[in-house]
Amino acid sequence: MSGKAYKLLFLFFIWFVYITIGIFIFKAVEGSDDIVTEKTSAELEKLKQNVTANYNMSESEFDSIVKQIQAATSSSSGPEWSYTNTLSFIIQLLTTIGKLTNSL
Repeated sequence: MSGKAYKLLFLFFIWFVYITIGIFIFKAVEGSDDIVTEKTSAELEKLKQNVTANYNMSESEFDSIVKQIQAATSSSSGPEWSYTNTLSFIIQLLTTIGKLTNSL
């Protein structure tokens, strides 16, 4: 193999590493916030107790309001960012930026 072939292979490897790192960063930033830990679960229970006590609500009324809020917010949620969707987005982004840079 010639020097140009090694350079091309090296650049492809760097590009691949760059995309892989970008996928994980993008997924971490835009990914799902559905992770509920024990601490947040306890905080949510405390919030439920405070709201039901302060506003004289029963637990069933509170649960009904929570379900209505979840239904309203789930319909307007953004796209699901799987690793495949993220990979597609990153490649489209990089190729578009490259095309725009080359045309200037």
